[in-house]
Amino acid sequence: MKPLPTSCPKCAGLFVVGYPIDFGSHGAAVVPTWCEGTPQEAWLGGGITAPPQRKRIPMTALRCSECGYVETYARPRFEAKGDEFC
Repeated sequence: MKPLPTSCPKCAGLFVVGYPIDFGSHGAAVVPTWCEGTPQEAWLGGGITAPPQRKRIPMTALRCSECGYVETYARPRFEAKGDEFC
């Protein structure tokens, strides 16, 4: 897998690894995930049905330390290994 970029395409500043955070039911913090396809409305309405866990890919974000530009990526695992992420 190709390594994530380390510098900002907008200003060439240094990217810092982080992640988007969302709040689920009862205020619990969760890492957003990317799911293929279109959302399906829940049968009771007022939301969408959650896809199976195997179809969810966690998201991570890179933020430029200079200009604040953010890029998001969805990969099965995000663990720092030197200058690469897998």
